[in-house]
Amino acid sequence: MKIAAAYAIADYVTPAQLTTEHIMPEIFEPAISDTVAQAVAQAAIVAGVAQKGVTAK
Repeated sequence: MKIAAAYAIADYVTPAQLTTEHIMPEIFEPAISDTVAQAVAQAAIVAGVAQKGVTAK
């Protein structure tokens, strides 16, 4: 699930946004937490360790 979170963070930054100064999204970007949460939840489902259902926003 940590790998899923890392990929979600990496995929959040578009190629157009990538610079030597900007390789990760800002921590306070509103959508990043939802993006990472969905990726981790999906990884938990796939791994069979999710205890609750997940609904997409």
